[in-house]
Amino acid sequence: MLEPNPKPKRGSSRRRKNKRRRDEKKVIIEVRPQVEDRDGYCRLAGVSALGPCDGASQWAHFGSNRRFATRGKPAVERHTKPGSLMLCDKHHDDYDGAIGRSRMKIDALTEELCDGPLRFERAGLVYVEESK
Repeated sequence: MLEPNPKPKRGSSRRRKNKRRRDEKKVIIEVRPQVEDRDGYCRLAGVSALGPCDGASQWAHFGSNRRFATRGKPAVERHTKPGSLMLCDKHHDDYDGAIGRSRMKIDALTEELCDGPLRFERAGLVYVEESK
């Protein structure tokens, strides 16, 4: 005779989810200020070729660190300084628009990713950052 499956402990998945959120918040509190110090309000502030900034400052995840690609991974892998940058609402929407509809492409020019110079392309216009 088969034994019945035991019921999971009440609230156990909720506790795991809450712990995961607490752990993620610790990483965010550490990493986001470093990205803000590096980029300021928007990495493209003052670059008129790609349009003026508009809206609040947002933390954007770059390349393979985009949120859809890092779901389920530990927070220390999801939120990294080299894998993220600060963009205003407008430029973030241009970069992270609906799937297949993003209007701006960002490429890293070095292995340092966002810690190094980046290349931005929007509507045929290109802006390349100088090495720091």
